[in-house]
Amino acid sequence: MPDELALVRGWFLKAESDLNAARRVVESDGPYDTVCFHAQQAVEKYLKGLLAFRGQPFPPTHNLEQLQHLGEALPAWPRKCASACSASFLRRLTLNRPQRKMDYALSN
Repeated sequence: MPDELALVRGWFLKAESDLNAARRVVESDGPYDTVCFHAQQAVEKYLKGLLAFRGQPFPPTHNLEQLQHLGEALPAWPRKCASACSASFLRRLTLNRPQRKMDYALSN
């Protein structure tokens, strides 16, 4: 189990690194397409970390929908746990986010 947790922790640390890179670009003068790249990478790594935590093997892929479907096939967590995790994650994504620059990045 310690090796498995180290693997999960590694995925989450890589995802955090991508989120931090996206934040730095948003807070600068771009290029804003790089924000989208790092955001996609962060989601991919969080999904892979979650799948690894749940013991679900996954193929080497960058396809978020494929990873999502693998996650959806897993037994559900209790609603209270899933809701708390989602709320916490969304708060972390939106803290200190310059809205104007993010809106611009998403619209182009």
